[in-house]
Amino acid sequence: MSEPAPRPRWMTVALLSGSGAAFGVLTSLVNHGFGPSPGYVSKVLGVDVGWLVAGFVAAWGGRTFGRAAARAAVFLVAAVVGYYASDSALGVYASIPYDPRNPDAWDPNAEPVFQWGGVLLDLAYWTVMAGVTALLLGFVVWLIRRGGLRALVGVLVVPTFIALLSWQKYRLLMNYRLDFDPEGKIMALWTAIAAVVAAVVAVVVWWRYLRTPQTSRESSSSR
Repeated sequence: MSEPAPRPRWMTVALLSGSGAAFGVLTSLVNHGFGPSPGYVSKVLGVDVGWLVAGFVAAWGGRTFGRAAARAAVFLVAAVVGYYASDSALGVYASIPYDPRNPDAWDPNAEPVFQWGGVLLDLAYWTVMAGVTALLLGFVVWLIRRGGLRALVGVLVVPTFIALLSWQKYRLLMNYRLDFDPEGKIMALWTAIAAVVAAVVAVVVWWRYLRTPQTSRESSSSR
C-alpha cells in the first residue's frame, strides 16, 4: 500500500496561520471577559504557559529543526497578529489625547484617538519574541526526535519550565492578601501540578519509545 501524498506546503501554512490567528483572537476575547468562566480560562490562554504549549503543539509536526521552528513561528506570529487585531477592535489602544504640558486642556468627553504607535510597538516586540520562542521550540522538537539522552532532555524542558514558572507565580500571588486574584492562584497551582504530571508521563514515554538514539532505532528496524 502506497503512503498518502504529503500535504501541500501552502495548506500547512494556511492551517497553522489560521489556527494561530484564531488562538490569538480567542485569547484576547477571553481576557476581555467573553465566554464561560473567563477569569479562569484567561489564566491559561492569556499567559505565557498557554502560548508555549500551543506553540509546541504546532512545532511537533516538523521532522527537522528548521521545519519545527518554522511551524511554530507561523502559528505564534499569526497568534500575535490576531491578538492585537482583536485588542485594537475592542478599543484597548484608543485613548483621549492628553498633553502633560497643558493638563487643563484635557477633555474627558473628547473623541478617543487610536494610538498606532502603541499597537505597532507591542506587535513588533511580541513578533520578535514569537520568533525566538519558535526557534527554541524547534530545537526541543529536534532533541526529542533524535532519541536517547537528548530526547530525555527535550521531553522534560517544556513541562519543567512550566512547572517552575507556575509555582513561582503561585508563591508570588500567595504573598498578597487572601482575596487577591483567587482565579490566578488556583490556576497557577493546578498548572504547576499538571506540568509535574506531564513531566512524569514524558519520562515514561521516553523510556518506552525514545531512550534508544534515532540512528540505533533506524539500524535495528532495517535488519
